[in-house]
Amino acid sequence: MQIKTILGASIQDALAEARALLGDDVVLLESAPARDGAPARITVMVDVAPAAVAAPAPLAPADAAPMLFGYAAAGAARPSAPAVSSVPYGTEALHARPAEAPLSDAQLAALFSTPAPAPAPAYVAPTYALPVPEAPTAPALDADAFADALEARLASRFEALTDRLLTLERRVAETAAASVGEWAGHPVHAALLRGGLSPATTAGLFRAAASRGLRTESDPDALRWALAGALRDRLAPTAPPRHASQALVVVGPAGAGKTSLLLKLAADPRYFGNRRPAVLVVAPEAGGTAADPTPLYHQHGLAVRTVSTPEEVRAALDMTRDFDGLLIDTPALPSDPAAAREALERLRTLMAGIAPLEVVLVLDAARAAAPLTARDLDGLGLVPTAAALTRLDETTGWGRAAEWLLDLALPVPFAVTGPERVGALAPFTPGWLAEALVRQWADTPGTPA
Repeated sequence: MQIKTILGASIQDALAEARALLGDDVVLLESAPARDGAPARITVMVDVAPAAVAAPAPLAPADAAPMLFGYAAAGAARPSAPAVSSVPYGTEALHARPAEAPLSDAQLAALFSTPAPAPAPAYVAPTYALPVPEAPTAPALDADAFADALEARLASRFEALTDRLLTLERRVAETAAASVGEWAGHPVHAALLRGGLSPATTAGLFRAAASRGLRTESDPDALRWALAGALRDRLAPTAPPRHASQALVVVGPAGAGKTSLLLKLAADPRYFGNRRPAVLVVAPEAGGTAADPTPLYHQHGLAVRTVSTPEEVRAALDMTRDFDGLLIDTPALPSDPAAAREALERLRTLMAGIAPLEVVLVLDAARAAAPLTARDLDGLGLVPTAAALTRLDETTGWGRAAEWLLDLALPVPFAVTGPERVGALAPFTPGWLAEALVRQWADTPGTPA
């Protein structure tokens, strides 16, 4: 066994040179890569004597026996080669040879060539021959027999599917009946649905009435007031704030009644009394076609200024500092929620210097749908802090307005119940709306008196 150290430009080059000089049986013991100008170094082990180490043998002729690998090659004799004298290994071998015996071109080519490493023998898993049972041969079917068999199979499958659908339908019906129970056919139940309340809200109100011991044969008046009390409890978040802000801005879709609401607030003695509020009108963006409400405010003797930039808002605030309150009219919100959020972001920029500020979302109970839902309120630049109901006198479906308020959960400081400039504002409370709904249910045809 011999251990040798060989230098090279890289570990791979040194290993290739070791195999070329010592044969393919060299074993790599240690390696160090080239670093800081020093060549790479490997230490290899070979289990033959140095005298038996030969230079690379010339290529075998084409008709020579193929080289053997793996276990087949273990007992094969290696081809012998003329012995060489013991000389230093690696690149020093060229300089150690005597000048009178130069290497031939073939030896130089063999010395500097990097033979590809021999591939490792592939592992072949042993195979075991197992007896394969013959598949049973199905009897041949003619076309009519095959059609009959297919029809019977499909019929059984569809019958099972039909049974499952009928079972599911029965369970849904039982669940729906259990949610309303004995109240489903009650006239007041139908009156609530006609009044605009959703089936879910209606079912919840009747469950609350049943929890108080009321049944279908109970006194109709007691039932109506129990339902009103349940609705009042659910409308508790809409109770108006105790202290109104001195600056109020109204927002809402076109036709919701924002300008009419501000005129009623300015004229109603219950809100401003003998105090003098001023009005700011936010001009629409360039290209807007909204009507200018400024002449209408002038007609009713109110001080009004039109603003469109933060600088104009600051100048208007300086001029209206001596007034007792500030009412701010805004352009209509677009019906698209994304465009409505952009419009509210513009208003937030304009109103940045006004604090405290109450933002009132105006809802038309008669015709316009709410432009925003509770989910839309998240992330708004100018978030509504309260809601106002208008045109309640023009609709009998106050249940829809109640559904909006249940969804938005915003306090309601006031509601508009008529077109009059003075006296048409109602101080909203949850009980007031619930009692108004009770009166509508009592007036519904077919409802027990």
